Amino acid sequence: MCGWGPQAPGLWFQSRLHRGSHWQCIHGERFMGSSDLLMVCVSAFSAVFVLLALLAIAMRGLIAVFPEKAATTDQAVLAALTSVASVVFPGFKITRVEEER
Repeated sequence: MCGWGPQAPGLWFQSRLHRGSHWQCIHGERFMGSSDLLMVCVSAFSAVFVLLALLAIAMRGLIAVFPEKAATTDQAVLAALTSVASVVFPGFKITRVEEER
């Protein structure tokens, strides 16, 4: 790796040659410039955004194909409610249970 390891002071700066927007070692190793880092960040952000958008579209499709079932009255909940009401208010009966929306 160019620029690391036991070298004489100042040799790290002398071993780079400026070629375009990249700094290159005498041995041919490339180092990432600031514009390259920006492009990597933008492309990674874009890839994640596209992936999440595709997953959102897939979820919308699944919800359209398999809609939510209509809520039915659960008999276990009604039995529990009846038993609690008879303990708290002796002599009362539950005649109708409705869900508020």
